[in-house]
Amino acid sequence: AKAAKQLQDVLGEHQDAVTASARVRRYVRARGKATPALRALRRQHDREAAQSKRRFTAEWRSFKKNVSIDELLELVAP
Repeated sequence: AKAAKQLQDVLGEHQDAVTASARVRRYVRARGKATPALRALRRQHDREAAQSKRRFTAEWRSFKKNVSIDELLELVAP
């Protein structure tokens, strides 16, 4: 369960960053102009998304290595 939680945490961080970047992008589009602060904010969210994507790759490798298919099925089976 701990390995699954770590994996889920990284996925959540990635989703948060991607969503935040998209919201900034939509705001800029609706406003018709990007300020330097908005550009910096979007770049920060994009960096966070990229970092969490890289962390997910490492977490996934660890998850696959340490969790058997039977353990995984126990986590998701009703």
